[in-house]
Amino acid sequence: MISPRDAPTKWVVLNIPAIQRASDLLRRRLSYLGSARLRSARKLRGADGGPQDIYWFEVEDVMFKVHASLLRLEIGAPLADSVSRRNALNARVLLSETADNFSHFLWDLQAYPYELSQIGIRITDVSVVIDRALRVAETAVKHNIPILQLRIIHSLRQFVLSSRFRSASSQQHCRLLHIATHTTCGGDLLRVLSRRLTSVILRRRESPPDPTLISLVSSSRDDPHLRRIHGAICYRQLIDMEKHPLGTMDVASRTLFLRAHSSLFALTSRICTSAPPLPTSISDDCGESHSECERAWSDIWLRAAAVAATPSSMPMQAIGSADVLGKLQAMRGPLERLVAEDPIMSIECALAALECVVELREVIVEGLMNHFV
Repeated sequence: MISPRDAPTKWVVLNIPAIQRASDLLRRRLSYLGSARLRSARKLRGADGGPQDIYWFEVEDVMFKVHASLLRLEIGAPLADSVSRRNALNARVLLSETADNFSHFLWDLQAYPYELSQIGIRITDVSVVIDRALRVAETAVKHNIPILQLRIIHSLRQFVLSSRFRSASSQQHCRLLHIATHTTCGGDLLRVLSRRLTSVILRRRESPPDPTLISLVSSSRDDPHLRRIHGAICYRQLIDMEKHPLGTMDVASRTLFLRAHSSLFALTSRICTSAPPLPTSISDDCGESHSECERAWSDIWLRAAAVAATPSSMPMQAIGSADVLGKLQAMRGPLERLVAEDPIMSIECALAALECVVELREVIVEGLMNHFV
């Protein structure tokens, strides 16, 4: 973390005597009990800017003098009437924020770009860096600073797509999702987050889903990205129930999960007995032998399903009767081996067959919530 002594000279909070005098004058003229003196925040080393580059932020009883380059500031609609670019020194932006939070926000804002660039080089505690980015994004969304939202959400999107997303905590997942759903420029972040978060939920079987996350995704039934996450959570809960039954569930929820179990059990049975069809677009490459490839693929599928049904297929965990994704995972290894060994299927059909398995899994994950209605 960058200390105030080593901070870049991007912003400054100065102790202006005029502010104190104005505060005293207002206090004497208003003369009511509880009137607070307007004070300046602690003095920090920094560079002065011209009047057109400076903005004043009044937060509680503290005045912050901020250089525009730090915020990359483009005033949002709620603040547009409060700030005059022609005379920024005389303008005050009043924020419904605590002085401590806003001070932390400014420090986070100046430190975050440097720390982000050092991930994988010097800084190993990614959680600290992401927490800083989340705080910046939350403040930018709260006070409607569009340019800052765009920049920080782009950084968060890169983090979600990186391998380091796996180490994020459940609390950080919730904060990311809240940011993505409460900003006008968060659509792409929500799209990639829903896919990555679904994968994390389906793989982390050792811990239950976060109740806050459940509440967030349950708030909207129409958004397809939230439905995808919600479906993964419900599916996880159902599969966990098969291993560790919950006795505290109310009658309505129990009925819902029983119907979902029956629906997923039927889907698992259909999948085990019917191979996904090969795409017709590759039939020209095979010519007259394409029908033989289709028959070979159906036979391979049934054999792989039989292998996956044996107790030794996945010795580390038992596959539940409604665990359709677990069944597909158990079939994956036998399918790859049998397709590679088959003398009949052409290379084109063999590759297309394995791609069909990936597409089938994606269709199932996308429609998980449909079983819980």
